[in-house]
This record gives sequence, structure tokens and C-alpha cells, in this order.
Amino acid sequence: MQSEGTFGQLKEDYSYTRLRRRGKDGVEFELWMVAAGHNIRHYCNRKSQMKERSSHLN
Repeated sequence: MQSEGTFGQLKEDYSYTRLRRRGKDGVEFELWMVAAGHNIRHYCNRKSQMKERSSHLN
């Protein structure tokens, strides 16, 4: 797994440059939410690519 690419995408593509929560619990929560959003975005992009490929084959 390559975490550096993920952080690079968050920083460059989505302008996520700093944490907005304070304290360990707040920071952990924010990172979990950012990671969940990234994974959902990644899943949706892959799903739409698969749909496009299957429509071209028909």
C-alpha cells in the first residue's frame, strides 16, 4: 500500500493542507473522515470507469 500517493492527492488535488481539529481524538476523527471520503471517491471513480467500459463493449 502506498500512503504517500494518497497524501499527495489529498494535498494537491483536494487542497487539504492542514488539520482543523485539536487534540488526539479530534485529529484521529478528522483523518478517519478524510480517509473515508477518499475511499468513497476512489470507489465511485472505479465504478464509473467499469460502467463506461462495459457500455463500450455492447
